[in-house]
Amino acid sequence: MLNRDLQSLPILSTEFNSLLRETESLSVQQRVNILLNISYRDEIKNYEVQKQEHFLLEALKLSPAKEKKRILLQLVRTYQALEQSRIAGATSKGIKRCEELESSYSLSQEEELQIKRTKILFFNKEGRYKESLPILYTLLEKHRSENNALLIIEDLCAIANLFTRLGDLEKGLEVL
Repeated sequence: MLNRDLQSLPILSTEFNSLLRETESLSVQQRVNILLNISYRDEIKNYEVQKQEHFLLEALKLSPAKEKKRILLQLVRTYQALEQSRIAGATSKGIKRCEELESSYSLSQEEELQIKRTKILFFNKEGRYKESLPILYTLLEKHRSENNALLIIEDLCAIANLFTRLGDLEKGLEVL
């Protein structure tokens, strides 16, 4: 019932904050689930998304190891939303969480691909194109082994674009 009530209130309201304080008396698992549910809401305003980040970081501290992966995946999505709103530091936090997921957790093939693509976007937003290239070449190799022509073309275009951004037009054209 508390979860339902929280979902119906604006995240920046005083009523929301009052209800959220009531979750402190719940079990850790219940509290983590409520905080995660709040983070899944489609908030638009920067302050609302930043508040969701705060809740996810709180859930991350509280949760047992088996729940942390799910929270980190949601945190990466939150940092993408914050980055799109040009919130300072969102890309570097996103990269950090992507690397944490890659190094500490077993990811499904779909999750691994999503994290790699997201990491590329974060690197490119920070102008760290050289760090994107090895990831793109890994994706290209995977897509070639799957014989997925559409994704191969997409990867080659992205690689060529990065070489162009790095000022190596010759290499960019060579890739295509």
